[in-house]
Amino acid sequence: MSPKLQSIKATAPNNLAQLLDECADGIDKAFEAASIEAALQDKPAKAKLTFTITVNLETDALKSHLGWSIAYGKTIEETLKDPNQLELPAGE
Repeated sequence: MSPKLQSIKATAPNNLAQLLDECADGIDKAFEAASIEAALQDKPAKAKLTFTITVNLETDALKSHLGWSIAYGKTIEETLKDPNQLELPAGE
């Protein structure tokens, strides 16, 4: 493992812990809102946490980013009819 990668390995966990500490209130509120909404819709509550590490290879600058999201949505699925497919008369 290269020294640069070793440095990232040593630094990233501390950055993640710090970001989680700093953002805990907002993340907890989002989780709570997602749980309430999921219960109303009788669906499982889901949330996404992402931790991204960006390294500028020229300057050795390291950027750590924590993101969280709760997705709300509704889906309708159907199959479109083929306009080139002839339909048989009803009852045949």
